[in-house]
Amino acid sequence: MRIRWGLRRVTLVAAVLLFSLMMTLPIVAQQRQARPAGPAQPTPRRADGTVNLGSTEPNKGFFSGRQHWGYEEVLKDPKEGIPYQPWAKALRESWNTFARKITSG
Repeated sequence: MRIRWGLRRVTLVAAVLLFSLMMTLPIVAQQRQARPAGPAQPTPRRADGTVNLGSTEPNKGFFSGRQHWGYEEVLKDPKEGIPYQPWAKALRESWNTFARKITSG
């Protein structure tokens, strides 16, 4: 009987501690963070005035506004092609066949 009460107390204490921890983490996360000193840097722009979403420094970052449908154009060695697994190659072929049917009319 004493063992049950002791186990219940331990379980209750563990539950209360866990609940307290779960409630304090969101509160800590909402504290204001230190802001950097000085004003924010302006948005980088090109010569024509449009926003530069690309790299402002050489070899730093990359942005491509389009999705690659065929990755052959971005491969380092395009002669070998994409190294598909057999199931992925079959899936791509079925997609290409379906796409040809749709576009051909």
